[in-house]
Amino acid sequence: MVRTLAWLGILFCACARAEPPPAPEGEPASLDEPCARDEDCMFASGCCTGCSFFSGRTATAPMTSASAQASQDRQCWVRGLFEDCPLVDCASPPPCRLDLDPACVQGRCRPRATGVVGGANDRCDAGACGEPPVFTGSDCDDFAQAAFERCACIEGGGRCPPEIWRGLCAEASRCAGDSPGVAVKRATADCP
Repeated sequence: MVRTLAWLGILFCACARAEPPPAPEGEPASLDEPCARDEDCMFASGCCTGCSFFSGRTATAPMTSASAQASQDRQCWVRGLFEDCPLVDCASPPPCRLDLDPACVQGRCRPRATGVVGGANDRCDAGACGEPPVFTGSDCDDFAQAAFERCACIEGGGRCPPEIWRGLCAEASRCAGDSPGVAVKRATADCP
């Protein structure tokens, strides 16, 4: 009887809590999370994010501190006791993906490109694409990542239509710059 009452008390307390705010979905401000070392940073994930590791692993993916993510995870766990997550329609990853690690760059959490490009097969080759992009928090960071990934796909001899990297050709004139690097030139050479 005492155990039953204690369990009901725990459930009542969990139910009486205020609903936690929804997790931010890709807010650029989260890229400015302060840090002191790489271990302070991680990719943010909210509740009900059922996609694979690829989801959110972009140059503009929201970053968070380890302690803030632990707090978010606890809120998601409590919410999970009382509600089911909806089905998530996950985007398919491109055939070649640039690996990103959370890093502390000049006191701010940012994704850092490792230079390693992985894919569903071994046909990705970034060797001739130059240095991997350095992300600065610019709205062209995703373009730089997509250009490097497409270059690796082309160099590997895979099927690499630009449509797979959404927005690559649309952003080329704005983000390529006056002297685009090898990856950008190769990736955008057939853009209309």
